[in-house]
Amino acid sequence: GQFIAYTTYKPTTTTTALSHTFVCVAGLGETRHTYRHLAPLLADAGHMVLTVDLRGMGHSSTGFSSFSVEACTSDIESLLEHKVGADDKVVMVGNSFAAACIVLLQSPKVVASAILGPFVRDLPGVGPKVFNAIAPAMFARPYGASVWMSYWKTLFGAHAQDFAAYEAFLKTNIKEQGRLRALVKLVQASKANAGSHLHEYKLPMLIGMGSADPDFACAQDEAHYIHDTIASTTKEVVMFPNMKHYPQAECPAEVATSLTAFLAKVVK
Repeated sequence: GQFIAYTTYKPTTTTTALSHTFVCVAGLGETRHTYRHLAPLLADAGHMVLTVDLRGMGHSSTGFSSFSVEACTSDIESLLEHKVGADDKVVMVGNSFAAACIVLLQSPKVVASAILGPFVRDLPGVGPKVFNAIAPAMFARPYGASVWMSYWKTLFGAHAQDFAAYEAFLKTNIKEQGRLRALVKLVQASKANAGSHLHEYKLPMLIGMGSADPDFACAQDEAHYIHDTIASTTKEVVMFPNMKHYPQAECPAEVATSLTAFLAKVVK
């Protein structure tokens, strides 16, 4: 059978009424270890943390027949059902592509969410459509891994100390059998369904974006579009100055602070 890879970080301090389970899902062309610096900070604050690979990515299986947003969402729903305690209160965190999954996610355990560098709709304009069309050629073997890594490196406004080691790990990972095929299918997956569900989203939501995220014409505009479209009563935009597409890896301390402050508003 096909499986979804995840890593568990147990709380390192006494848990309190504020303690939650954070389920952090990585984007496409990335792995759950994008959260390697954020997860310990959340664990230090008394939370349980699960970091998760999308289907086809990281150490998850590559043999899935579909790589749609909906299929990836069902993986997360299954994980929440089977790997998270019945009474756990879950805060979903999704970066990039995974944000679309969070919009569609249905689980009684989820009490709030945070989306970072979020793709929650098919963006308007010609650029994204062209990118989709040329993706199979761009990421074809044998040079596809190098093309992806060259692009990936432009998406950081700041580097963790272990950036070079992680880059080497990711490049080796993306070269594994079936990963580039999965990457192309994820790139091409429509987010229209998530986009049309935004106005129905009612749970508390934090929208976090790097102010310099090159994946958006204007990151601030996209953040505010999402903020103004969702039906949540508790919602907030946090811009991370000069950061780009992976704030959880670029400025983990700032992201952790934003998440815990937002959670305090949700719980009271």
